[in-house]
Amino acid sequence: MRIALLCKMYEDIYDILTTRKDIHWFCGNCEQKVMHNIHIDKEVEQRCNEYFKNLENSSTEIKADQLKMENRVEALKEDVDKHLKKICGEINDLHNMLQQSKQDMFIDAMVTTFCTAIAHSE
Repeated sequence: MRIALLCKMYEDIYDILTTRKDIHWFCGNCEQKVMHNIHIDKEVEQRCNEYFKNLENSSTEIKADQLKMENRVEALKEDVDKHLKKICGEINDLHNMLQQSKQDMFIDAMVTTFCTAIAHSE
């Protein structure tokens, strides 16, 4: 009863307004504060939506950049592997040439030793 008097209305009207959950009513003293808070809530909601949209865009950009970097790293790995295979092939070729040179030197030494032995035996 006391609140109804503060709101300057009949008690039965106040009871109807306060008991119904589908009627949103505020007294003159509270309405301005409530409307101000509703306005602030909407601003906060809008700011949050903008923030999360920006955050999502940033996340999408970061994921795209990450994918680009992963592709670059993979390309570099393939390039390094290609060069390593080439270098390994060249090392194998040098090794084979060295082995062949050793064999040639051994044969030359044997021929020289044989020729020297024949020359001394005559």
